[in-house]
Amino acid sequence: MIKNNRQFAAAQERLTVLKAELEDHFKNKDTMRPYYFESKHNTHKEMIDKLQQDIDAYNALLNGNVHFFVYNDWSELSDVLISARIHKRMSQKELAEKLGIAEQQIQRYESTDYQGAGWSRLLEIFKALGLRAEGNRVNFETDAGIFLNPPSVDDSMKEVFKRQLRSEKTFDLAGV
Repeated sequence: MIKNNRQFAAAQERLTVLKAELEDHFKNKDTMRPYYFESKHNTHKEMIDKLQQDIDAYNALLNGNVHFFVYNDWSELSDVLISARIHKRMSQKELAEKLGIAEQQIQRYESTDYQGAGWSRLLEIFKALGLRAEGNRVNFETDAGIFLNPPSVDDSMKEVFKRQLRSEKTFDLAGV
C-alpha cells in the first residue's frame, strides 16, 4: 500500500524502471535460455502489475473513487485509516495538527500499521478523518457507496475493487 506522496513518486519511478527493464529483456530474448527468459519475464510482469495496482488504488483514493471500506478484521484497521487520510487529501502533518500531536507520531503510527496506538487514540483518529461505522463497513462522511463501474475508473482499477469484494473482507465496527 502506498501511504504518502513520497512513496507514490517512488512507486511511479520504480514502475518506469521496471517497464524499461522488461523492454530490454525482450530485446535480449534470443540470447537467453527459454526457461530463464520466461522466469524473468513473469517476475517482472508480476512486479509491474502489483505496482500498477498500488498506484491505481492511490489515485482512486485521491480522485474520490472510493467511498467506503470493507475489511476482514482489526488487523487491517491501518489500511482504513491511511486510505481515509489519503482520500481526504490530508497530509500526515495536517492529521497530527488536528489531533494536537507531532507529525512524527502519525508517521510512526503509519509505519507500524498503528500497532502502537491505543484504543482512545484510534477513535480520535477515526473521528478526525470523518469516518463512521455502519454494520460491516466504514464510510466516509459522504455516504455515496462504492463505485464498481464509475466512468472515470479504468479497467485495472475496477479489477482492484472487484478483487477486494471477492476476498469478502469485512471490517465490523458496529459495536463501537
